[in-house]
Amino acid sequence: ALMMVEIMGHERMLAESRAVGSEPLESLAIAFADRLKRLAGRGVAVYHVGEMRFCLEPAGGNRAQREQFAAETVAALSGPMAFDGRAIELAPMAGLVEFDAGAVGPSDALRMASAALHSGLGRGAALAWHDAALDAAHRRAYRLVREILPALARGEFRLVYQPKLNLRAG
Repeated sequence: ALMMVEIMGHERMLAESRAVGSEPLESLAIAFADRLKRLAGRGVAVYHVGEMRFCLEPAGGNRAQREQFAAETVAALSGPMAFDGRAIELAPMAGLVEFDAGAVGPSDALRMASAALHSGLGRGAALAWHDAALDAAHRRAYRLVREILPALARGEFRLVYQPKLNLRAG
C-alpha cells in the first residue's frame, strides 16, 4: 500500500507563495516532513514526491488498519503549525492505494495514489482510497481529449446531420 499526503492544494500553495515567497514554504515542507516521519514511526521511509506532497507506506496489515493509520495521521497533522516564527493553518489530505508490487511499477503506484488524493479533494474528503473505475474513466477522458486535435488534423471528423421537418407546420 502507498499513502500520499498533501500539505495544501496547488492553488493555496500558489497564493501562499505569492504572499510570503517560496523560502517559507520550503521551511514548512521540511517541518511537515519531520512531523510526518515522527508519526509514521521508526523504520518507515517518507519520500518527498512533489512540492507539497509526501509518500509513505501506511502502517497496518489490512485495509482497515491502514485507513485508521491514515485518518489518525491526517488528523494529527491538521491545524496550526508553527515554523520559522510563522504559523499556518494546515488541512492535509491523503490518498491511499493498495497494489500488487509485481504488477504495478513505482510511477504508476504514485499516479494511482495521486488519483486517490484528487478524488478525495473533489468530494471534500481528507482521505480517499484509489477507485479503479473512477481512475479508468479519468484516463479515458484524458486520452480522448489528447486525441481530438490530431484526429482533426488527419480529417477523421465528419459532419453528420439529420434534417427534421414538422409536417403540421411545414
